Amino acid sequence: MIGETIKAKIIEALNARYGSWSGFQDEQFIEDETRYKRRVAEETQPLVARAVLDEMVQQGQWDDFIAQLELAGKRSINLLYMRTPKSGDLKLLYAPALAGDLRAEFCRAFFRLLYGDGGAPERLGDFVAFLEANRLPIYWTFPTYFLFISDPDHNLLVKPSTIKDFLEFIDAGERWNRWPTAEGYQAILDTAAEVGAAFEEYGRPDLIDVQSVMYVCADVERGKVTSVESTSPRQRPGIFKPEAFALLKDLDDDPTVAFCQAHQEELERLVTVPFQHVFRSVAGRLSETIRATMETDKRLFSIFAKNDFGRGGAWSHYWGAFYPKGSKRSQDAQLSMWINHELFEHGFYIGNYGSTQRQRFSRNSQVHAQILEPILSQLIGDNVRFGDRENLIVQPDGTFAYRDGSEPTWAEFLQDPSRFNNDVSYFLAPEDLVELEEDALVERVLDSFRRLFPLVLLATLDEPIAEIEAYVAQEFPELDEEEEEEELQPLLPLPDIAAETGFSQAELARWVAAIQRKRQAIFYGPPGTGKTFIARMLAQHLIGGGDGFWELVQFHPAYAYEDFIQGIRPRPTASGGLEYPVVRGRFLEFCQKAAQCKGPCVLIIDEINRANLARVFGELMYLLEYRDENIRLAASDQGFRIPSNVYLIGTMNTADRSIALVDHALRRRFAFIKLEPQYMVLDAFHRKNGAGFDPAPLIEVLREINRQIGDPHYAVGISFFLRDVLAGDLEDIWRMEIEPYLDEYFFDQRDLVKKFTWEQVAPRLLPGGHAHG
Repeated sequence: MIGETIKAKIIEALNARYGSWSGFQDEQFIEDETRYKRRVAEETQPLVARAVLDEMVQQGQWDDFIAQLELAGKRSINLLYMRTPKSGDLKLLYAPALAGDLRAEFCRAFFRLLYGDGGAPERLGDFVAFLEANRLPIYWTFPTYFLFISDPDHNLLVKPSTIKDFLEFIDAGERWNRWPTAEGYQAILDTAAEVGAAFEEYGRPDLIDVQSVMYVCADVERGKVTSVESTSPRQRPGIFKPEAFALLKDLDDDPTVAFCQAHQEELERLVTVPFQHVFRSVAGRLSETIRATMETDKRLFSIFAKNDFGRGGAWSHYWGAFYPKGSKRSQDAQLSMWINHELFEHGFYIGNYGSTQRQRFSRNSQVHAQILEPILSQLIGDNVRFGDRENLIVQPDGTFAYRDGSEPTWAEFLQDPSRFNNDVSYFLAPEDLVELEEDALVERVLDSFRRLFPLVLLATLDEPIAEIEAYVAQEFPELDEEEEEEELQPLLPLPDIAAETGFSQAELARWVAAIQRKRQAIFYGPPGTGKTFIARMLAQHLIGGGDGFWELVQFHPAYAYEDFIQGIRPRPTASGGLEYPVVRGRFLEFCQKAAQCKGPCVLIIDEINRANLARVFGELMYLLEYRDENIRLAASDQGFRIPSNVYLIGTMNTADRSIALVDHALRRRFAFIKLEPQYMVLDAFHRKNGAGFDPAPLIEVLREINRQIGDPHYAVGISFFLRDVLAGDLEDIWRMEIEPYLDEYFFDQRDLVKKFTWEQVAPRLLPGGHAHG
């Protein structure tokens, strides 16, 4: 139940938004929250009426059925996100599976959702089960929007972030379920009923009233409430009027200070006051993340008069922009709003004097295009326009098209943003703008800025991807919730590895525990002990069942910090000159990719000791010990930390370099796992797979060789001989791999080398007792 404490908290939120909230008949509350919801329900209810949909089902008019739902969704005003249809709230209708035989089943399931047996929560549960069984997108907004418009007296629309924030606001966050379920919807409806009962004295609220209260409280929870106490409906500046565009057309015909002075009152009343009011309303509702980065209070707006040294010219447009704190509008990335007599624009742009930001934006766009394209396509969509407004024409239906007939994509934009003047914007024709109520316009601009903000990060950060992904996850959790289930890595249990390698399961478990505890380990030993092979197997074991991955990099003497971490690389520019961006190395690229995963990600560094490790690792030496810390890297002003799901496995051939020669600081940061020739592994392998080959004589010879060598760091390993049919390959292996190694080791003891030539050992190793060469 809603107790007095929570009730008081809700009233406080309403007062914060409306000054002295007077109940559900409060004119401003109706204007902002309930009127448009009632209008949507009234206008769309006939489209999904039972008789209408039932007839389509009976006639098998599946395409018409889908089109009817699409039409009802497009009339949602701002209840649904519709700017990017294929990734917005109606994306279920565009699922490829619905183009086939599943279309009819979907329409029948949808009809049962609205008009089947049982209560709405039960019907929702059945519909979700249908979606899950057919691997269709599952998310709250689609089914609950149609439940709401079909029966607004008993259902409400569940916008995930809004309902979640409201439940947290009233200290009932445990009632939230990120996936739509019958139980979850029932809990939301029960909560709404409790709110309605608690506020009965304020005017017998219906579910639309209650839902509107939820929206306001969710805004408070997110810090997005702007008080309108001083602006009652009769006092507030109106939304843009047709006269505003007529006045701006006159200004375009006579762009002078003299005209502006003669029409100062009209320009203020029709253009600057409503413009600034909308813009500041947007500012008040921006998230704390954006407000912490962008200047949203000072020096936001332009002036009409030009700075033309007294010649008396004036601009025929008016604009405002949020820009990074401590910078200037004309020199940095912007979230801007712009109006003239032909159009209204809001979007992202980089000021004409922001050369550094433009270069960074182009570099980041090109380098990260593969990661950015799916993120931006889903978040912002394809309905934006790229490039200068002068390249657009207004079509008869009020939409905007490119003069050359092209349709640029995100891929093209990211390949060369300068070709489009680093401009990504939405446009409204005058006739469409004057039809928008103020709150609808504010919501539209606010939503655009929230979605475009990652472009600001792209222009202002040298390493923007982690920040962009964190922002999207925080501000748009529904995008993550609505993604299809990720494909997970196959499991590789330790018993399977034990059977494959011959190592005991207990020993493998100890190694895995060491890697998980330390998060970085090195397998070291002489050649042929299976270091790289076991590293690969354990990497697959660690990522099994998760969404992680493993990669391998091989070190060599020329490997440098710039290759592994980052470095400055010259790169030609379009003008024929050179620029020197900081380019990420292999490890930073790996970490950036790993940060997108939840499961373990493993980087195998093969022959780790062949490089100068202190020079290659640089600051990584510190981060390997202090995994939770963030430090600034050389040649960059951005911090870096190793993601917690990153594991490093190195391999070290001790015949090349003894572990005793490894930097002590590095030894302290890694777990070192020793591998020696495991003769029982060789024996077990051939008894299982060796096609009758008896490994006992070979093991006896290897033991004898390694006794003569006398140093475990240089012992001859067994992996040379792990072949399914060894007998046919044994002579080649011995002559071309074992003998050259012994020649090098016993270079001053020729008698020992002769003792272990193929001619000498063949009679002991092969059936028949003689060499074949």
